[in-house]
This record gives sequence, C-alpha cells and structure tokens, in this order.
Amino acid sequence: STDSHHHRRPSLMSRLWAWLFSPEVAEAEAARDAARKEWVLVRAALLFASLLFISLAMRPRSLGGRPSAGGVVASASICLLGTLLYVAGTEGIAGGILGARDLLLFDVTNASLLVAWLGAVACTIPGLLALARSKAVSNIVLRKLFHVPALAVFASAFLADSPGRQGEVGGRAVPMLRLCSAGVLCVLMLCEFARLRLQGTGVASALTKFFRTFTDDRDSGGFILSHLSLILGLAAPIWIDAGLPRSNWPPLCSGMLAVGVADVLGALVGKAVGSVAICEGSTKTLEGTCAAISGTVACALAWDRAGGGLVSRQGELGFGTFALLCSSACLLEAFTLQLDNLYVPLYLYAVLLLGTLPGAAALAA
Repeated sequence: STDSHHHRRPSLMSRLWAWLFSPEVAEAEAARDAARKEWVLVRAALLFASLLFISLAMRPRSLGGRPSAGGVVASASICLLGTLLYVAGTEGIAGGILGARDLLLFDVTNASLLVAWLGAVACTIPGLLALARSKAVSNIVLRKLFHVPALAVFASAFLADSPGRQGEVGGRAVPMLRLCSAGVLCVLMLCEFARLRLQGTGVASALTKFFRTFTDDRDSGGFILSHLSLILGLAAPIWIDAGLPRSNWPPLCSGMLAVGVADVLGALVGKAVGSVAICEGSTKTLEGTCAAISGTVACALAWDRAGGGLVSRQGELGFGTFALLCSSACLLEAFTLQLDNLYVPLYLYAVLLLGTLPGAAALAA
C-alpha cells in the first residue's frame, strides 16, 4: 500500500493546472491558433477570387451588352459578402482582421519584407512600362523580366524562413507570403473582372492596354491569363500544403524554380543563342532547355550556400535526385505550349514531394 501511495498518479486538478500553465503547451496552442487563422484568411482570399471567376464565366459582360459600373460593383460586392460570411463563420470578422494584422506585422522581419515588397512593386511596374514604350527589348524579354522581381519577392521570404537560418521553429515570412500572394490573385482577378464587364469604357481600355503590354499571341482570346498564371504558378505550391516540416522545403520552392528560374533562363537563352528546335514546329530550343536545367540546379546549389537548405539536407533530397527531377520538369516545359507557368510548377511540386519521402533516395539510386 505504501508503494502504491508513492506511485499514485497526479490528480485531475494538478494535471489541468500543468496543462494550462505549461509554456510548451501555450506555445503549441498559440502556433496552432496562428496557423488556423492564416489558413482561414488564405482560403477566404482564394474563395473571393474563385467567386469572381465563376461570376465572370457565367456572364462575361453586363446584361444587354451595356457596361455598367454599378453592375460590376454589385457583382463584386456579392462575391465579397460570401467571403465575409465564410470568415465570420470561422474566425469572426474581428478575429480575421486581428489575424491579418498579426501576420503582416509579426516581427521586424515581416514588416521590413512587406515594405520592401511594396517598394519593389512601385518601382518595377513603371520601369517595365517605360521599357516597353521604348521598344528597347523584345516582347518575350519584357515578359520574362517581369518574372525577376516576382522571384525576388518569393526568394526573400523563403530565405528569411529557411531551415538553415531559423532551425525547426522558423519565422513567419512564408505564411505572410502565402497571404499576400492570395491577395495579389484577388486584385488581378478583380481587374480582369472589371476589364471584361466594362468593355467599351475607358476603364476597360486602360486595363487592356496595360495587361496586353506583357502578353503574347497565346493571350489572343477574351481572357488574359498570363498574369494570373504567373502568380498561380509561383504561389500554388505554398497554398497547397502548409503542413510540410520546416526542413522539407524543395516541394514548396517548386514555383520559384520552375517559373522564376527555369522559365526565365530557358526563354532568354533560347531567344539569344537558340538555333536547334526542341521538336518540329516548336519555338523552344535545345540551348534554352539546357540552360534551364543547368541554371535551376546551379541556383539551388547557390541557395544552399546562402543557408536555404534546399538540396543538401541529410535524410532528404539528394543532389542527383534533385537534378533528375528538375530536368524532367524542364523537358515538360520544353514540349508544351499553353499555360506552362501553371502546370509545370505543380508537376515539379508533385515529383519533389515524392522525392523527399522516406526511401525515395534509395529507390532512385
């Protein structure tokens, strides 16, 4: 009886007290709460963009063919109301606002990155418009130059949160990037919504002139998809799965690698020195594809040197496997014509995710 007295389990009250006031439990609860709020906000932004797209697909123009600013505002307001109802039913409007504030201003790093991103947008768009008016570069070079600042924005967030710098805890720059990129998609979708619904007005003409500056003949239809596919290709991997371990970064970086590095290098090198078509009737060249493959692998190695922890972390993706998977993505891009900015990053995300599974390296070997 004495032994059982000494080994008696803690009482319910003592266990409850320990659970309530344990620092580890409090930190874990706070992290789960922040992650939940983040995903509610991201889903809300994607829901708003989806509702706009559905509304536009069902009725591309105003009724009777008469453009109406009031009709556009009413339709967008209905989409926004549906989004707000979702937020109100999950976190509450006040909780959503506070969650966005906490994420955007989480610490000095997040606030500094946000200011830098806004500054990059403010400088890039006027600069590229001036370059387009000067006719100093071709259309394809101009479009690929637009990818560079987008790559810089994404790379800065990933580098700030990289496992080599933050350890397993990590920062909140990538979650902020996830929310901001969803917000950018909403803005672009809203512009496309207004452009198509207000055809024949000065607003639609100005928006069309602006977006056509950065498109080619593949965007000859009613919808202009180049700008939408760019943000979708870069951000879709980080929207799909936020539950990957901090050290398992290759799949989350697939958008940057496919759209920001491989696509840009392949197009620019192919335009400059390409002479051997990758296949009959294609504008893609062998030289451009080789540049895309070698450039992607080289950038990944340089990223590791900077502390990004992309390839050479123990127990994860090896260099050989990474190079093979990136080569397959570049070859897929070389043999496709439409919307490669969208589905090549998703393909690379899938194969890199498979490559980081336990036993994948041994299987590849």
